[in-house]
Amino acid sequence: MLKFRNITVLFILALWFMVGGSVMYGYSHLVGSIIFATIVYSLIVTWGVTRIHSQMFVPTINSNKHAKDKIAITFDDGPDETNTEKILDLLKEYNAKASFFIIGNKIAKHKTIVERIHAEGHLIGNHSLSHKNTFPIMNSKKITQEISDAKQAIEEITGKECIYFRPPFGITNPLIAKALQRFKLKTIGWSIRTLDTLNAPSKDVVDRIAKRVRSGEIILVHDTSDEILDIVKRLLDLAKERHLKVVTVEELIK
Repeated sequence: MLKFRNITVLFILALWFMVGGSVMYGYSHLVGSIIFATIVYSLIVTWGVTRIHSQMFVPTINSNKHAKDKIAITFDDGPDETNTEKILDLLKEYNAKASFFIIGNKIAKHKTIVERIHAEGHLIGNHSLSHKNTFPIMNSKKITQEISDAKQAIEEITGKECIYFRPPFGITNPLIAKALQRFKLKTIGWSIRTLDTLNAPSKDVVDRIAKRVRSGEIILVHDTSDEILDIVKRLLDLAKERHLKVVTVEELIK
């Protein structure tokens, strides 16, 4: 697992050796070497920022390979006034439990939906207060406030501590890592990204990931995608066919 601090230290050491080597062997290749090293460093860090499973900045739970005959389906960006209750109906029909990472400022408008999610035994996780596009580049104080306000709004409904967090867009960086230090949150990633927000036909979505659906996987979908109801039904049918129990993230990682 690559760590941001270690990578940065190696980059600085590489620059130091380049400068030291140029004194001995001449400066003709120094600029090119520094540019090359900087590009490599930037590419590695960018990969870590955009790939939550890299755990470069924040420890994340992306699956549980030790889980037996269980998978977790996780929903982001809800609650959605059109889809979420229909999703809950499907989950109830299949006797399945899921995890909903909800946006805090949607709670007041859809309080009864959030109450239903909790009452029916599904897990509610923190997906920030606003899910703004600028979330990853906010300063740590604003990120902290986003997480804290969403956490409080969730806990007022559930009456229990909200300890699970999924960063918007799955992006992590030093600013988010700093903000998370004050909360004892478990950051949840995923092992299967359905890309359902691209609104491909539901059959194509599920067929594409079917080979990867096995015990211990965490699947990412969204309440808000156009094909979500049929995608969920197909996933639940696939899980039933493979004798996989659909559970909350909390149950999966235990």
